[in-house]
Amino acid sequence: MSIDYNVLHIIPFYSDLFGGPTMMVKELSNHFHQKGLSIDVISTNVNTSKHEFPLNTWIEDSLHGRVQIFNSPTRYTYYTSPSMARWLWKHLKDYDLVHCHCPFSFPVIWGSFLSSLFGVPFIISPHGNFNPWAVDYKGLKKQRFLTFGGRRLYSKASCIHILSETARTSIQELGISAPMRLIPNGIEAAPASDADTPVSLFHEHFQSEGKFTFSFLGRLDPQKGLERLIEAFGLLYEKHPNELQLILAGPDLINYRENIAHYLKTFNCEDGVVLPGMVREKVKTALLQHSDVFCFTSHSEGNSIALLEAMSFGKPCIVSEECNMEVAHQHDAVIQIDGENFISRYADAMLELFRNREKGKTLGARAKNFVRDHHSWSITTDRFLRLYEDIINKQAIE
Repeated sequence: MSIDYNVLHIIPFYSDLFGGPTMMVKELSNHFHQKGLSIDVISTNVNTSKHEFPLNTWIEDSLHGRVQIFNSPTRYTYYTSPSMARWLWKHLKDYDLVHCHCPFSFPVIWGSFLSSLFGVPFIISPHGNFNPWAVDYKGLKKQRFLTFGGRRLYSKASCIHILSETARTSIQELGISAPMRLIPNGIEAAPASDADTPVSLFHEHFQSEGKFTFSFLGRLDPQKGLERLIEAFGLLYEKHPNELQLILAGPDLINYRENIAHYLKTFNCEDGVVLPGMVREKVKTALLQHSDVFCFTSHSEGNSIALLEAMSFGKPCIVSEECNMEVAHQHDAVIQIDGENFISRYADAMLELFRNREKGKTLGARAKNFVRDHHSWSITTDRFLRLYEDIINKQAIE
């Protein structure tokens, strides 16, 4: 099947170190390609390899379509890229639809402005960046941007792609009036067998033999609420120091390990926590297959792909309300902690799964079924194709 329109994706970063948004764009490109829609992706070179991604030229990817990377001399400061700005001015109007990811970044602001100027329909995928905590975090510049043109600019979008109903409310409260459509993230099904990732690989990399392991997978970042997880784990570790382990796996892009070291010392659990850095390929699979429980205590999320990965492996997951897994919670596919006394209640949930292994297995099985039924990439890709077609054909977006 060939789909006869041209779509451009704009994302400020293309490195896997940035987690969910990058993974979503790459997987979506792959599944679009399988359905006959070849999309173009442009991004900056923040944390990418010059060898893998030479600048200012299209890179043909059999899985992900075409990718072009531009230099960002300011790196993490809004991912500003003069060369991308010039390219967009010249070429954006050649596309039928522009899909922008992560709204508080130069590539997306400039791409959205030009889309509006040239009359090209555009979609904004905030990936949780319009949630209250995310807007307030380093929020002065974000608020100024929204006040002095950003709110008006994003209200001109053909659609805001949301990951949860909570996001809809947050965007409305910001005064952004564009239509919205809910499309949750997709996830690949976990491997059927653990033959390629024996438990010995897990023990070798995480020093976990003989321990009941709670694991986190994601960026080491204030957004992830790791101080809450460490405090809850500390309450358990005080009574079970020889039986429990916490693994905090993920890249540290902002030197957050110093903060984590402070939390570990404060809550007296330094010896029970492992920080392996970013995990990839077989080591990541071993973590997903052989951890006992996954813990997510985020202050703000869109629809965490790392969490969906853990669920796809049949792992019991304990989440904060801000992880936006309300539908999974309604299906008893996750344990969700919210409201008052968060730390003690989260610790109680961890202790319950430590003591009751059968409950964890039952919860994990429900998690795996939930992801299969609600988050497969086949379902997600079809929903995006319908959204693209509705916008290009000028149908109402609901």
